[in-house]
This record gives sequence, structure tokens and C-alpha cells, in this order.
Amino acid sequence: MLNQTTEYALSALSALAAYPRGSRVTRRELAERAGVPADYLAKIMWTLVRIGVLSGRKGAGGGFGITAEGERRPLADVVGAFENQSRAGRCILRRAACGGESTCLLHHRWERVLLAMDEFLAGTRVEDLRVPAPPGRVGGAAGRGQTTASGSSRARTVTSGGRRVRR
Repeated sequence: MLNQTTEYALSALSALAAYPRGSRVTRRELAERAGVPADYLAKIMWTLVRIGVLSGRKGAGGGFGITAEGERRPLADVVGAFENQSRAGRCILRRAACGGESTCLLHHRWERVLLAMDEFLAGTRVEDLRVPAPPGRVGGAAGRGQTTASGSSRARTVTSGGRRVRR
């Protein structure tokens, strides 16, 4: 439902959000962590800088970071920077004439899906991509059974049927 550029942008933001607030991450490091081609990622990141979600600096000591304003922005702003705004008018069956009095069989159901997605994107902020640090720890996912910024995962203990299981 989202184009590849949008998916890359969200993946890069998610990878960047794994770093502590105020961190600046190089394009190459971010590309590796997000699994996005570095040259393509540069264009995406500068678009996010232009709309105020990121700050960016070129050269030695440069990199990208999420701005305070960017933390509060809805994902709809990020998606809107890369997606064609007329998604609602596109037919899921790719028919040229779908809308008004002449709709395909799936038109009204598809509209509900798009509306739900739009509501999700409008109600989810960039800061929601951050994994809260456990008490007494700085950072995000490490040690919580989730993938760390480097892509590794650590063991965790979960409750299963009343007993503790180490995963």
C-alpha cells in the first residue's frame, strides 16, 4: 500500500529512533542498520530534513538526527512527503473508472481500509517509533527481547502458561 521510498523512509526513521535522543547518525551507518541503499537513503533523509522531521549535517562530524519538532510530527507527514496524495481515488483493481456512480465491487471496502490507514498514520507520531528504555538503562531496545540498533537480539524471559521461559 505504500511505495518503496516511503517504506525506506519509515525503516530509516525506525532505525534512527533506536538511538538515544540527540544522537547524530551517519548516512552509511543508518543505511546499513535500516537495510536501505546508502545513496538512495541520502535523498530520502534530505527530504525529511526539508520537512523538519530531521536535522542533517554534511561532512566530518555530520549525520542525521530526529528534531524535537520531528518527534511530535505524525507519520502522515512523513508518508505525505513520499506518497501520491490521491491514493483514495485509485482503484484496488486498477480500473480507470472507479468512483462516483461507477465503482468496482471492492471500492467501498477499500475506502475503509485507506481511511483506517490514514487514521493510523495521523494518530502515530515519530516518537512512537522509539522503544522506551527500561528503568535504569539509557537507550532503547537492548535487553528487552527486541532487536537492537545493530540488528542483534538479546534473550528475554517471558511468562508462558504460568512459568517463566527464557527466549
